[in-house]
Amino acid sequence: MIAMSSLQNPNSFRFAPLPLAALFVASLSFSAGCKSAGATPPEPTQQAPVAVATEAASPVDTPRTLRLTGTLRGARETDLAANVAGRVLSIGVQRGQTIAKNALIAQVDVRSAALALAEAKVAVQNSKLQESINNSECARYEQLKAKGVVADLEYDQVTAKCKTAPLNLQAAEARQSMVAKNVGDGAIRAPFAGVVTERFVEVGEYVQASSRVVSIAEVEDLKLEFSLPEQNFPDVKVGAEVSLRVGAYASERFAGTVLHISGAVRETRDVLVEAVVKNPD
Repeated sequence: MIAMSSLQNPNSFRFAPLPLAALFVASLSFSAGCKSAGATPPEPTQQAPVAVATEAASPVDTPRTLRLTGTLRGARETDLAANVAGRVLSIGVQRGQTIAKNALIAQVDVRSAALALAEAKVAVQNSKLQESINNSECARYEQLKAKGVVADLEYDQVTAKCKTAPLNLQAAEARQSMVAKNVGDGAIRAPFAGVVTERFVEVGEYVQASSRVVSIAEVEDLKLEFSLPEQNFPDVKVGAEVSLRVGAYASERFAGTVLHISGAVRETRDVLVEAVVKNPD
């Protein structure tokens, strides 16, 4: 920096030295300014080009998932009743046993029913014989009636027997069929193939016609029942796929298909849905 001061002669000037500190600051300022002006800016870093692949957009359907809890049952389940009164003579199945259709489950003592059947057979034969006798007598009275040698009252009494004889025979035959059914019901058989899930009687027990003997479940196909909230009713259709897990095989997924949907909303504001699950193994 340079400072100027005025003398008596306005046309003459005198230079006066500045303090050392001021010169030093000016020198530093000038040097710093010169250094900044002469610096070279850094070149920008070059980046490798990025490859970009393009593809036309297309709509994709994304499935909606409902997480629900249901119950697995056999496709058919039944409590098999004795259908006849008597003492259990034998039972040939155990819990968990696989059985075929018409397999013998248990045998009930039906000796009383067998005796009743023998009596019913005799009654049928007697009714047939009585019908034959009445028909012959009615034919004879028809001839007598035509000749006018028999009273009307006597004729009516004889012909009435001919009319009731077929009815008596039908009643005897019905009785025979009923007793024969009781005899046949002594052998309790499986109505379909499945697994014995429960056994209620033991050998020696006396059972009534309504007594439960065993429970059977068909497990080749399983039935999945679950409650669908009312607000999700439009989202589930017959034939929709179902994916499920069970506690025994938590790491596996099993597939099913919606088979039936209840047509009415229950008081709990839900709809009962039934799906079928194949279980070949």
